[in-house]
Amino acid sequence: MYHKIDKVLCLVIILTSIMTLIFPALAEQNVFNELAINELNELSAFYQNNKSAPALSIYNQSKELSIEYPFYSYTLALKCRKAILQKNTNDLAAVMGVTTIIGNLTKEVQVGLNELQNEKSSIEQNNRGFESEEWLSLADRELNESEKYLGASQKSYSIGNYNETLIYLTKSDFALYKAEKLLNIAKNRNNTSSMKYDLRSNKDGEEIVSNWMKNASGKISLLAQSGNRKDIRKLSIDAINESKQYSSDENYYLSVMSVAEGEALAEFGLGYKKYSNHMEALSKSEKQVEEVNNSLKEIYKNYEIDIPLANLHLEMAKLHLNEAKNTKEINIIPLADMAIREALIAKKQIKAATDLKKAIEYPVDASRSPVSMQAPLGTMPLLGAIIAVCVLRRRQEKR
Repeated sequence: MYHKIDKVLCLVIILTSIMTLIFPALAEQNVFNELAINELNELSAFYQNNKSAPALSIYNQSKELSIEYPFYSYTLALKCRKAILQKNTNDLAAVMGVTTIIGNLTKEVQVGLNELQNEKSSIEQNNRGFESEEWLSLADRELNESEKYLGASQKSYSIGNYNETLIYLTKSDFALYKAEKLLNIAKNRNNTSSMKYDLRSNKDGEEIVSNWMKNASGKISLLAQSGNRKDIRKLSIDAINESKQYSSDENYYLSVMSVAEGEALAEFGLGYKKYSNHMEALSKSEKQVEEVNNSLKEIYKNYEIDIPLANLHLEMAKLHLNEAKNTKEINIIPLADMAIREALIAKKQIKAATDLKKAIEYPVDASRSPVSMQAPLGTMPLLGAIIAVCVLRRRQEKR
């Protein structure tokens, strides 16, 4: 079964790569496809040779979803990577001793963190496109996470809690792994931008976040007054608090993404109703998902923008909607509800990203260059590599 999936994956990514040579608007989708296929290809050898490997079921799910839901597939593949990293660390600790592994891993994390921080600073010093800024913001989050877990590991080590120290170090190392991938995308997306910008001062991003915060806070207050969906209200408040933290770190992209999520959740809570039947819930979710999907396609067609978090929420909405269509009647309403909620978050994040893009950019050169007609994200090298992988697998199967 999975040999067939591998062949389909190869065919899809090859066709996508070729199409992006002709239609640059497909570059955004190709980013997510490349992430998924590359991560799965790296994991495939490990799982093929080790049927008792951790997170095997998640790996299989990631492969099955990689074509239709590539970014969600990538997040599942990352869970596999984390499980493998944790197992390898524990196995080494059992052989070499916990303190030895702690010492080695601490040095590796410190060196890696320093190198990636320098790489991030190098990217920040150059004029860049908005897509690059998006991925750079995500990388910055992972670097901060890595630094936080490294600090926690040192505190645990100082009180002799070595098992906890190892857990924190593994989390720190995994955050570095993700950050490195994201920094590579930030650099590649910058190379494919047809326009470069001087990003404005922090006050412009801060102003956009502030405006969104006022709207979101007002809707959360209305939700509190209604007394409905206390679970949703808590989630929206958590998103607002997360936004405030990102804003204090001057990561205004993630700040506005979080506050948009908070506002979407509050609107979902305010608009929540008990459906008369499952067909009504299904119909409403289909309409909502289709609307957001068309909106994102239009954004990709007219703007150089990726909005990865909105893309992920939309993929989740589509996945829940598909599950709702293929489940027992009793499960349709909750799944349709989840699809509506995810679609609303994607919708708000699309609006927030475009608001921020308009606010913080000054074009360096107003004339659009022919760069937009070039292959995005190193498509030609990727295309050659994928074809080689497919040919190799075909030869192996013949043997």
